[in-house]
Amino acid sequence: MKNNTIAAIATSVLFLFVTILALPHYGMCSEVYTVGEVSYDQALADGKPIMKLGPIPAGNVPPIFPKSFLEPDGSYGGGIVYQSVENAKDGLAMLLKNGTLPAGLEWHIYQLDAEWENDVYELKKGDYRLKKPCPVEKRIQ
Repeated sequence: MKNNTIAAIATSVLFLFVTILALPHYGMCSEVYTVGEVSYDQALADGKPIMKLGPIPAGNVPPIFPKSFLEPDGSYGGGIVYQSVENAKDGLAMLLKNGTLPAGLEWHIYQLDAEWENDVYELKKGDYRLKKPCPVEKRIQ
């Protein structure tokens, strides 16, 4: 009886300890958000797949890519991504302000079928990009 009580208490303490340790990591497989032009809406409504691109070497970047999307060496670093909707909204405002995105188009926030921990890398400090092409799931904003 005493051993069962001690085992139950030890199991409870261990469970509580693991839960406390896991709390900072809860939700670590977080969503990934990006910015997209309003044409994504029609494609999603029509059931057409939309892919946000990963990195493209300079020699393989299609000539239709806006120059503002390219790195100084002519490569494409991959789609710009954010870990939260709030960060994506702030990022969209900054991309419009600095001229990376054309102001004459309508832009929205979209959720990608991606996991931050597996599908994202940091190109430069604070500049997060997709490692590989990932599907757009839905419009958020």
